[in-house]
Amino acid sequence: MAKDDYHVIVYQILKYLYESLKNGTEIDFRLLEAGNFGIYQKYWLFIMKSMKEQGFVSGVRIIGTQGRLDIKRIEITPSGIDYLLDDNLMSKAEKAYNNVKDFIPLLPGL
Repeated sequence: MAKDDYHVIVYQILKYLYESLKNGTEIDFRLLEAGNFGIYQKYWLFIMKSMKEQGFVSGVRIIGTQGRLDIKRIEITPSGIDYLLDDNLMSKAEKAYNNVKDFIPLLPGL
C-alpha cells in the first residue's frame, strides 16, 4: 500500500484519535489537515465523510453547501477502535504506515 492509500490514511487518523483518547491528550486538528497526508482536499473530504458514515468517528459536521467540514469535535468511536484493531486491511495499512512514517509528519513519536 502507498502512503496515500485510503486505508493507510484512515489508519493514521484512527490511530492518532485512539492514542489521544487513551493518553488524555488534546487533539491537534492541524495534524488532521489534508496537506499533512500529502493528498488533495477533495480526497480528504471523501475520507473524513466516509469514516463518519461508517461510524468510525463522531463529531464531524458538514458545513454549508460546499461540503466543508468542521472536525473540531472529532473523536474515535468504539466501532472505529474495533476497525483499527481487528480489521485485516488495517493490519496491512499499519505495515505500510510503518514503512513510510518517516515521510509523514502526522503522529510524531508513534
